[in-house]
Amino acid sequence: MIYTNIIIGAGIAGSLVSRKLQQENINHLLIDKGRSVGGRFSNKRFDDIYFNHGIQALDRGDFENAEWFKHIVELKLVELVDSKWQILVPANLIIKNIVDEKNVILSEEIETISFNRDHFTLTAKSKKSWQAKKLICTAPAAQSLKLFKIFLSESEIQLLNSIQYSKKLILFINNIGLKSGELFEVVTKRNFSMITFNDEISEKYFELEESEIKNTLLALLNLDLECELKKWRYAKPLATTQQSPLLCFNEKILFCGDGFKNYLSTLNSNAANSF
Repeated sequence: MIYTNIIIGAGIAGSLVSRKLQQENINHLLIDKGRSVGGRFSNKRFDDIYFNHGIQALDRGDFENAEWFKHIVELKLVELVDSKWQILVPANLIIKNIVDEKNVILSEEIETISFNRDHFTLTAKSKKSWQAKKLICTAPAAQSLKLFKIFLSESEIQLLNSIQYSKKLILFINNIGLKSGELFEVVTKRNFSMITFNDEISEKYFELEESEIKNTLLALLNLDLECELKKWRYAKPLATTQQSPLLCFNEKILFCGDGFKNYLSTLNSNAANSF
């Protein structure tokens, strides 16, 4: 089967595009390397306790008038607190209420993309493959470049290279009464704590081996405990482009996502329709 569109990345951007295509009865597929939809809308569970370790809140913006957002407000999945929409549930439930999961394939990481005459062929590390006439990529810019570089002009490569992200290091430990400070933020639920380190600390130690990262961060906390580590290489855009979305390769490839200016309002309006 040759799909009209294949979307790479099942975070909020990919899921919103998928929702629009579904509403317009356009056959498409949404592919993500994760075990669940959500991207940074993800959580870590300890029995019946969960921590949203990617995104805990949404900034107010144009999406508040969107049908999908009104729906999650009605479902009480979010609550307006201090000018931010706090997520009240495991964050991936937000995405599960946006996307129709029958269009989703999970746990498949795309390794190569080729183009032949009138369609693309995407091949995953598992060696499974899919075909589509057009592609929509919502992955972070560095991952997008790795997959699509052969299709892009020098100016398009430079534009994607201009998008930079902060890194984030997070520890999960048994609750020991820590409070948030200058170097880290602490969220505690019953007998577990999630400790999120600031950008400076995360950047400084991110490339160490995992055991070294754990030992270094525990030393900063003056602790000697068992812990779990979560790394976000693309935690939050630091520099975004002034363009959204990027349509290229004879209008067969669309890049969109949080590296682009006003991406949510664009997706809410006409990004998918124009494609």
